[in-house]
Amino acid sequence: MENSGETRVNRVNEAPAHAPPELAAFLVDPPGWFRDAAAACIREGNPRHLMNPLANRVASELYGDPWRWREVLPAVEERLTTEREHAVKAGLPAKGPGDSPAP
Repeated sequence: MENSGETRVNRVNEAPAHAPPELAAFLVDPPGWFRDAAAACIREGNPRHLMNPLANRVASELYGDPWRWREVLPAVEERLTTEREHAVKAGLPAKGPGDSPAP
């Protein structure tokens, strides 16, 4: 498969060890909206202004309560950090936390 230059979130077979079972299952096989939002986060270096709303939506999806975002944020961050590392190894565009913002 040819590298299109897009950052894509792959299906990782492992979820963060500390994630509750329902969150772990979600992160192993996430829906398309999560993969799209996660790819945007990864391209931008996982900034807080994108991570928090993503965690909010995950909490809403799993628990019916967006205010539980703080419970899911650590596992979502860990998943996206792993995906960012895979993207960098694959030569896809992915900023690091200290990189300059996009123009």
